[in-house]
Amino acid sequence: MGKSIRTGKKKRKSYFQNLKDKVRETYFSWDRVFCDPLGKDVLFTNLGWDHLTQETKKRPEVEAIERLKLLPNAKSFLTKIKTPPIHRFQNFHDHYTFTGDQGGINISVVVREYKKEYFFYSIFKV
Repeated sequence: MGKSIRTGKKKRKSYFQNLKDKVRETYFSWDRVFCDPLGKDVLFTNLGWDHLTQETKKRPEVEAIERLKLLPNAKSFLTKIKTPPIHRFQNFHDHYTFTGDQGGINISVVVREYKKEYFFYSIFKV
């Protein structure tokens, strides 16, 4: 008496969640790529993933979706780019921003330096 019965229905995933699931597998399969202007590998870790997808950020979901759609371009972009990045120091870390054309789209890729290692940090349309 008074017990509820679960129907077993699964809640449908949102478009954003489905996209995150799909892109996550690709992102973490990369591990690292060599970036000629930096002369070192750029690592693909939770640092960049969390920055793009963390729900606590004040970033609208539409913007996060846009960046996730661009993410598959990051690896080839970093391997092909030959121009030096724009360097800036922010929040106690060095950031390097590479800007260029990738498949007819102008994008910027941000790489963050920490303890002499380089980490993918962000991607966005210019």
